[in-house]
Amino acid sequence: SVGYAQKLRGFEWGGLKFGTKYATLAGSSLIPNQKPSFKKRSKTFFENNFPFSAVHMNESNMKKYFKLIVDKKILFLRGYPSAIYRFARYLEDINKSLNLQSVFTTAEVLLPNQRKYIEDFFDCNVFDNYGCKDGGGNAMECSEHSGLHASTERSYLEIVKNGIDSNVGEML
Repeated sequence: SVGYAQKLRGFEWGGLKFGTKYATLAGSSLIPNQKPSFKKRSKTFFENNFPFSAVHMNESNMKKYFKLIVDKKILFLRGYPSAIYRFARYLEDINKSLNLQSVFTTAEVLLPNQRKYIEDFFDCNVFDNYGCKDGGGNAMECSEHSGLHASTERSYLEIVKNGIDSNVGEML
């Protein structure tokens, strides 16, 4: 789908090529031990994605996340900024580290202190992402880290400033 291609484009800006292993720390598993559908399992397999629940981030699970990332030699992490930040804090507390190539944040506002801590702890760049599956919108950060590139292949983007449509090219 076009939305999937948009996601892959953003990943490539951060060095993640299709088929490269990555972990996702998000709401991928809200109910522990619930068996995902065949479609979801297939997609996860072909993407080489290892989903971790951001909802069940207790010490035992975070220890498992760390072990799997190390064992599978995963160099890319995607997820909620708050969950990735919490995971990094946990690793710091137990004196463990991961050397990642890139981190991709999504679904929440990435706060400046979270970005700095995540980049410093994992010794890599953070690539922020905005996605709206139901509305088709998507915007991703590239290596310039000076804003988001809007993907308009399947949606329209309207920028409003103080209740008035902004002009094309206007800096906000």
